[in-house]
Amino acid sequence: MSDKQEKKIQNFQLRARMPLIIRVAAVFALAATIIAIGIGFYRSRNNQEFRMKGYPTELSKDVVAQVNGYERRETDGDVVKYYIKADKATTFTDNHQELENVFLQVFGETGETSDQIKAQKAVYIPAENKNFTAYFAGDVNVETRDGLKVKTEQLTYNKETEIANADELIEFSRENVTGKSFGAIVKTKEKTLELLRDVEIIANGQGTGEFANSNFQQARIAARHAFLNQADGKIDFNQSVNINITPNESDASSQPTDIKSDRATAFFVNKEIKKIDLNGNVDVYQKPTSANAKWTKTRANRAVANINKELKQLELFENVFIETASNGAKPTQIKTNYAIYEKDSDKFELKNGVEIVTAQDNKQTIIKSSEAIYEQANGKVFLYGAAEITQGADFLKGDNVTAELFPNKKLKNAFVKGNAYLKQTAPERATEISGDELNAFWGDNQQLQIANALGASNAVLIPAKSDEYTKVTLSAPNAIKLNFNGAGLLEQMQTEGRTTVAMTAPTGKIDASNIRLT
Repeated sequence: MSDKQEKKIQNFQLRARMPLIIRVAAVFALAATIIAIGIGFYRSRNNQEFRMKGYPTELSKDVVAQVNGYERRETDGDVVKYYIKADKATTFTDNHQELENVFLQVFGETGETSDQIKAQKAVYIPAENKNFTAYFAGDVNVETRDGLKVKTEQLTYNKETEIANADELIEFSRENVTGKSFGAIVKTKEKTLELLRDVEIIANGQGTGEFANSNFQQARIAARHAFLNQADGKIDFNQSVNINITPNESDASSQPTDIKSDRATAFFVNKEIKKIDLNGNVDVYQKPTSANAKWTKTRANRAVANINKELKQLELFENVFIETASNGAKPTQIKTNYAIYEKDSDKFELKNGVEIVTAQDNKQTIIKSSEAIYEQANGKVFLYGAAEITQGADFLKGDNVTAELFPNKKLKNAFVKGNAYLKQTAPERATEISGDELNAFWGDNQQLQIANALGASNAVLIPAKSDEYTKVTLSAPNAIKLNFNGAGLLEQMQTEGRTTVAMTAPTGKIDASNIRLT
């Protein structure tokens, strides 16, 4: 074989092995890259990157001096303005400093109270009038002069405005209140804390100091955004607000409550949440417990919740819908435009158009009025203005009605004042009774038993077949009293005073005539 042929063969073999060589080289290159990245991470594990918004992009890289065990104290006369120390300080030609393991203490006007910040690294940039801006990175811990503690990884502090900004996840606490948020703005001079995103706040009742005797076991609040104003004693929450109140278990009658709304403002009295204003798609659910089977669900456009150990009072505005029940019973439903719910007395004060619907055995009792007071625990309903009650084939109305319900929420009795009217419809006839006042009573079987009209009264018996039976009308100056048997059929009528009886002949019967007796 000639030399030329051997070179060609070798060249062909090299070309055949080239893909394998390239793959092996690529694997080694990838491994080298991974190792280099790992070494870079290892070397920079304590060198936190300054990645906050507003960090200056152009700073001098020319070192003037380096000092180990650095300390600096700025004073205004005899009043200390701030104190700073670090394990190492590097000063550059533009007067900015890079600090390691830094501690900053900023004092108030009198020099007696201070805010403190600790971090692994900081960049200090001086300004006029002994002011400065400091950028902190790595295990940043803040403690304000009023006891607020904040932990984060990146923080910017401006001495002139006394504002600290955090762009990343923060955790904070004050007394028994803890929380977290993604991003925050702390204004120590104004005593405000703005939580920028994904907010969660927890207040534990078994706190310390001022919160040692807190009235609730735990309150948890979550929202997209929050703004705490300590001077005004309130926190504003915005977007997807969720509030969970868990009362102290030592009170057997207390109940937990879940609250949802678009926006909320929590007000503090003696640093405890006592009132919450709710706006937009308000949903409140006071939940049953093993010791208290009662539950109440409410919806409204707006609401005000008053808190004392638990939800004690709820005031609801606009498009109000309420469901309430106990012991597995079918819920009573309430529609209105304004309501106040009193938890301890289990009472609802209702205004601006009211409808109450109770249901048992698939039969409804429908109660309507302009205004109402519903005492659920006592089974009493007070109706004011255009009052109506419908139960099965029975219907009554008047200016004002006081009604009592059986435990199954069915009508037991009713006392009507002003334009009183009651109608009972049976297969054979309808019975109507009316007067200035009226009282009526129902049996356990929900059948009408007694109906009494007081004062100038009228009663009408209307046959179902008007072409076969006579219509009878009674009028009396003092009273008309009707008694019904157990099945709800009329069996006795009694009048008081000079009575007029009018009988209307069946329609279409030539040999029948109307009769009037006095």
